[in-house]
Amino acid sequence: MLRDIDGLDLHGAEESPVKHLRLTEPSDDNDIDNRTLQRIADIAIKEGVALTVTNYLADEYWMPKPSIRIAVNRKLVPEDIEKVSSVIRKATQEVLFST
Repeated sequence: MLRDIDGLDLHGAEESPVKHLRLTEPSDDNDIDNRTLQRIADIAIKEGVALTVTNYLADEYWMPKPSIRIAVNRKLVPEDIEKVSSVIRKATQEVLFST
């Protein structure tokens, strides 16, 4: 479900409950990418889905690419996962592809 969102790529170890959604086509500026991802997260929050954009110290030796961090757990039912996927898909469409 999260793998099939146009404009975002899913990252994270298969066995890990923490996943990262990164822009498929990032800019050369992490600040711009962070703002773009934050707009997606803000829309999702208005729809009842809490998302967080990763934040790192500016002086990190190796700066990870900006991402939306998602944590899943075993108590989520398929309907919950579908709602989250749907909301993220719609928010991404609005931010990245609306003219």
